[in-house]
Amino acid sequence: MSQFWWIVNLDKRETFQYPQQLSGWLFNIPGYLLFSLGLAAKKHPKFPERDSVLYSIHSRVNPSPNFTRKVPQRCFILANFPAELLDEIFSHLDDLKDIIHTSLSCQDLWEIGRYEIYRRIVDIPTTLSWAGDRVICVGQHCPNSGLPKGLLTPKEQEEYAPYGSLVYYPFRVIDGEKRICHRTLYWLFDMESKISVENWRLFHSLVNWDFELPWVESTAVLRNLTRRRFVRGEAVIEWKTRTVVNRKERVGFNEIVLSRIGCSTDPFVGMGFAANLHRGAWAGDRFDFVECEWLEGLQEGNEGWVDVSEEVLEEIEVIWASQFGP
Repeated sequence: MSQFWWIVNLDKRETFQYPQQLSGWLFNIPGYLLFSLGLAAKKHPKFPERDSVLYSIHSRVNPSPNFTRKVPQRCFILANFPAELLDEIFSHLDDLKDIIHTSLSCQDLWEIGRYEIYRRIVDIPTTLSWAGDRVICVGQHCPNSGLPKGLLTPKEQEEYAPYGSLVYYPFRVIDGEKRICHRTLYWLFDMESKISVENWRLFHSLVNWDFELPWVESTAVLRNLTRRRFVRGEAVIEWKTRTVVNRKERVGFNEIVLSRIGCSTDPFVGMGFAANLHRGAWAGDRFDFVECEWLEGLQEGNEGWVDVSEEVLEEIEVIWASQFGP
């Protein structure tokens, strides 16, 4: 019996917008999961301390060179408030759009508001990232009783019980395609119709709005934080050099994780190779990515970590061959 599969983050209570057959998630879908697990902010330069920003407001010296709009220095009634009070007001605004619009009203408010804008921009990848969260790919025919033992807390078991299966729980739906293909706040905040092109240039001059993976595959290490296992990107690249060209672009960390986090009581996965894919050994585990320099620290004291690169890649080899041939 065919079944669809949902990739679920149990800690953030999120799932990707469109369920797929497991054969669809593997080798064919862009790396939504990979991007979510690896999402991190670039290392932005430290923004000036608030005290220095407040000082420039009081003294009217050294205004931000980024503010190019021809507006009065004090065009808004709020600008007559003490700078410390304005700073406090900005910190209590919940919606970034409100902060942006208020900051754009005049030079003085921009000087204070840009600090809060900057802080929230660089914090966003942390709120979006799935690194360190429990991740599972749940099959359509998997009741809660079929989940790995101990995966859910007693409170979660009670909460999910009325639904019978995780696939029917109203998790927050995220659009993986837009998350991976449109990595800027320009899209995330859906403000293109509300803020002029000139002002968007202003924000790009303040901070790089593009959130990219902070590593490349060859230097990354995938870590299973739950089981203290890791897969070296170097091993993945070396394995790809021994394979067909078509496979190089379609196999990587995304497939490594997905091939091991499936969970269902129904073995149907829509592929020639089905052994154990519906009972993934890493279903519900926590993952993250680090740079390969992390491995240097393991050489002194292994701390229980085990390199499973070859084991995992051998399994991926078999799965690929069953689907597309050697």
